Amino acid sequence: QLKLSNRRGSGSALSVSEGFLVKHYAGWVEYTTKGWLDKNNDRLLPECEELICDSTFPFVASLGEDDSSKALFRSISKKYCTDLESLLETLNTCQLHYIRCFKPNDFQEPAIFDQSLVLDQIVQCGTIELVRIMHDGYPNRCPFDEILGRFRSLLPESFQRYGMRTFIEALMLAYGIPH
Repeated sequence: QLKLSNRRGSGSALSVSEGFLVKHYAGWVEYTTKGWLDKNNDRLLPECEELICDSTFPFVASLGEDDSSKALFRSISKKYCTDLESLLETLNTCQLHYIRCFKPNDFQEPAIFDQSLVLDQIVQCGTIELVRIMHDGYPNRCPFDEILGRFRSLLPESFQRYGMRTFIEALMLAYGIPH
């Protein structure tokens, strides 16, 4: 949980107009805002932009913005948001699988497993909360025909005459899953 604060007196040398504090899980972190606009302005010089747009290589030309009516200031954060929206559109067309990696020990040695270190990582990256949310409201669902297609060839021929629903009910019964 993040908490923003403009409180002073906690050892911060920043005035309210120079920065802010954010309380992360590990404690208060001080952020200085001096120079943020300059750092986030990734607009090219007009001459460079024109060179890119006039390139005979289609890929290079696509990197430029030929429209002179665009705003003079384009921030990195605006570009980030645009790129993120594009990425989300792409991801929504895919079947995603997530892999989370955890550091097993602070020594980077094999065969050493520090339970408290791994548990702390699991908690801090939100894995426990994610599992709870998935369990409570966003279950992982697999279509009947996909399950049947995967396991049908493993069944005896006499069982193959049964429909999808009967197969799923038998599978749930075999594993003691209430239905």
